[in-house]
Amino acid sequence: MPAPISQVDIPYGPYQRQKLDVFTREDFTDAPIVVLVHGGGWVAGNKKAQHQYVDFYHALGFVVVTPNYRLVTEDGLNTFPTPINDVGCAVAWIKRNANTYGADGSTIFIGGNSAGAHIGAMLAYNSERNWLEECGIQNVELTFKAFIGTSG
Repeated sequence: MPAPISQVDIPYGPYQRQKLDVFTREDFTDAPIVVLVHGGGWVAGNKKAQHQYVDFYHALGFVVVTPNYRLVTEDGLNTFPTPINDVGCAVAWIKRNANTYGADGSTIFIGGNSAGAHIGAMLAYNSERNWLEECGIQNVELTFKAFIGTSG
């Protein structure tokens, strides 16, 4: 199997934590995408926790994306639904840039564990997309082929 190609800390927005990692392979063309969202109770955690699944999903033919999102803080700076908005903006970014990574932007799966599963479910099952305008994104259809959640 060809070796993974990784690009880390790609900014998808203006904030420090709005960065994502993309894992692809040289042989991928129009591969489906799986976005894996980290847990941590919305107040902790890091995208690196999802890196352990890269080999598994690569073997199934997926490009893997792991986004960070702004964490909820006690001072009220980042409150609900900031983490959901951020991950939505990360998905919109990867959808627009999918071809760069040998991926098909119309075939996106989303998943995560714990808080990441909650965020993934909120995106997968929420038909409202007005919040994407906060990220400067208009007219981007965010639909998912499936939701993969554990301990949400």
